[in-house]
Amino acid sequence: MDDILAELDKEKQALRISIVRRKYGKKVTLLSGFGISKSKLKQIAKKLKKTLGCGGTVTEVNQELIIELQGDWRNDLPELLEAEGYNAEEITIRK
Repeated sequence: MDDILAELDKEKQALRISIVRRKYGKKVTLLSGFGISKSKLKQIAKKLKKTLGCGGTVTEVNQELIIELQGDWRNDLPELLEAEGYNAEEITIRK
């Protein structure tokens, strides 16, 4: 029963993808809008890092948990998240 509820929650989450420039012009992709625990978010981040072949971490900014991925992954993340069960229409890409 909990698995079914988790899948329904995935479809309703409004995720945001954005890019920031860090020190020395390095780009970092920020993925936010998850309404889940830090341990589950770390599992998602681990799966994304392995698939994309990049580094990253889970951080808390203004009481919101965010996945940070090294590099510009704006174009690749929507289809990966859709494959994980998230609704593609609820994913917003910011520049």
